[in-house]
Amino acid sequence: MKQLWNKKFARVASTLFAGALVFTSATMFAGCTTAHPEVKITIEFNSETYELDYTLYRKMYPSTVQHFLELAENGYYDGLCVHNYATNFYYTGAYSYNETDTGNGYGGLEYKDYYATVKGYDSFTQSVFDVKTGEGTYTLYGEFGDNAYSVENNALSHRFGSLVMYYDDISSCEQKVNVKYSSSDTIGLRDYKLNAATSQFYIFGGTSSSARNSKYCVFGELQADEPLDELREAISSFIDEQGEGYEFTTDYRVQINADDKYADKDRVTYSVPNEPIVIKSVKVTKY
Repeated sequence: MKQLWNKKFARVASTLFAGALVFTSATMFAGCTTAHPEVKITIEFNSETYELDYTLYRKMYPSTVQHFLELAENGYYDGLCVHNYATNFYYTGAYSYNETDTGNGYGGLEYKDYYATVKGYDSFTQSVFDVKTGEGTYTLYGEFGDNAYSVENNALSHRFGSLVMYYDDISSCEQKVNVKYSSSDTIGLRDYKLNAATSQFYIFGGTSSSARNSKYCVFGELQADEPLDELREAISSFIDEQGEGYEFTTDYRVQINADDKYADKDRVTYSVPNEPIVIKSVKVTKY
């Protein structure tokens, strides 16, 4: 009888512990949040690391900041790479790099299954919902002008080092979804194509840009320019060292939206770095 009681107690304790973990995860951001959370993005290139410290703007872009923090806190971005590179853009958040499989047709890129990953989290804030089933889509409410979202004063814009949430162009998609507005509990009907961001983001390396301000959500600012300057200089020096005619990137046609139930399956061209730029980690340093 004592042995049976011990087994029952162990099961109850296990259940309570599991529940506590879920509760802890669900309340991780409650009661200790600030208007300006901070994250540290550690990037590795050519065996050197560069630490970029960011201030995020929760009051301006609450859904986007919450989404990004939850992904970071769960280690989603750790080990992913810059899968598409241009002089002023570092696109990341969707692929890792496999140096032993560079002949896979995608230059060594290996897609991280976003939906399967986040569905496994104990809790994950939903802001976009299927109009028929009411189920969350795991995508993100687009907090930018083209999606009828506005910030009254001093909205962030593209400047050197800006942190920007990104989504692939699915302009042909006509699906509608319900969006829970971050400013209230009301639900509104919106185009899925503007509320389809998952985990992708980019770091902007230009000085300024107004062309993208209404299309994508700029939700973080670099605290100090030096680390990104150093990374840019390292890439430039690496290219020079390879000699005349060296191309830093190779273009690959990559399939996208394979696991998106609304968007058409498509292929896009990515300029994949031949020397990987790896996101070693994204760590939340202040909530």
